[in-house]
Amino acid sequence: MSEVFSGITSNYNALSVQLNRRMSRHVQFLGSYTWSHSLDFGQNASTFSDTNDLLVPNSIRPEYGNSIFNVPNRVVASAIIETPWHAGGCSGLFDQ
Repeated sequence: MSEVFSGITSNYNALSVQLNRRMSRHVQFLGSYTWSHSLDFGQNASTFSDTNDLLVPNSIRPEYGNSIFNVPNRVVASAIIETPWHAGGCSGLFDQ
């Protein structure tokens, strides 16, 4: 017999740093870094109820640790470059 319960407790801590350089001299930079740490009690993320997943079937305490959704380091960067010149079309090549 399996007991299905929802007894998950999560802790999440994060620090985020963001750098932005607005459009200047035809260049724009965006960047961010996020450090995070997620801890929880034995989450298994299954869609349906499954067999017992606890290490110790009568206690959830030993399950406390890093979450399966923990993403400790994340770096995001992007750049936009605008061309300062303007090119004309090919209209002069076909006017004969």
